[in-house]
Amino acid sequence: EKEKAEALVASMKADHDAKSAELQADMDKAVEELKQQMGEGSKALADQISSLREEKEKAEALIETTKKECEEKIGKQQADMDKTIDELKQQMGESNKATADQISSLREEKEKAEALIE
Repeated sequence: EKEKAEALVASMKADHDAKSAELQADMDKAVEELKQQMGEGSKALADQISSLREEKEKAEALIETTKKECEEKIGKQQADMDKTIDELKQQMGESNKATADQISSLREEKEKAEALIE
């Protein structure tokens, strides 16, 4: 009986050891597969980050170029407006002078007319 029990225990221990070794091999294989997948995922993520950085740099360059173009256009428009304002001031000045000359001329005519009446 004792020999049978020892043989049964030895057999059960051998089965247990075999199953443990098989489970350990399966776990090692799964861990390696996960490491590989994580490595591939990390590489893909790094590629995406690099691509996003390039896109960001392109967008920033475009923004800077657009900003400079807008500043140049605004500067030109401001210069054109200043020129137009100066021209209008000059025209108004000439118009005011002409009006003053007309008033002066009318006063002279009025004085002449009054002198004739007297």
